[in-house]
Formats: sequence, C-alpha cells, structure tokens
Amino acid sequence: MNNSNHYIKLNNRFIEYWSKKREKKLKYYIINTSFFSVPLSLILGYSNFGFKGMYSFKFLVMFITTFLLYFLFIYFIEFPINEKRYQKLIKEKEL
Repeated sequence: MNNSNHYIKLNNRFIEYWSKKREKKLKYYIINTSFFSVPLSLILGYSNFGFKGMYSFKFLVMFITTFLLYFLFIYFIEFPINEKRYQKLIKEKEL
C-alpha cells in the first residue's frame, strides 16, 4: 500500500468518525472532558490532599476547575480543529 492510499483510507475513516460525533456535540464535549478530567482530578487530588482530603471542598473546587478548563479547551480548540478538517475533506471529496 503506498502513501496516498494510506492517507485516503485515514481520511475516509476520519470522515465516518467525525460525521457521527458532530451530530451530538454536547455528548462529545462531556465524554471527552470526562475521560481526561476525572482521572487527572483524582491523581491531583490524591497527590495534593491524600485519601482523607478527597472528600473535601478543596477537592471539589479543583475537580470542577479541571473539568471546566478542559471543557473549554474541547469547545473552543479541539472541536473547531476537527470540524475544519472535516469540512476541508468533504470539500475535497466533492471536487
């Protein structure tokens, strides 16, 4: 398989993947944010507060802050980048 066939296959897979994800934006935002922010918050909470501090108000504030920051990253940066790539590939496919 040469390089051009490989990239065409990757682009087609991305188009299939993204066409499903772009229909349910909120679900995409929440699931992607959760996969990153929940484990990160648990690791940071354990390293900063220990097991006893995991049920404190400080941990809750840190968890919400991590979740919101990554949500904003997904909303303003990652989703538009993928959407722009999707639109470009669709436009190239039409030509």
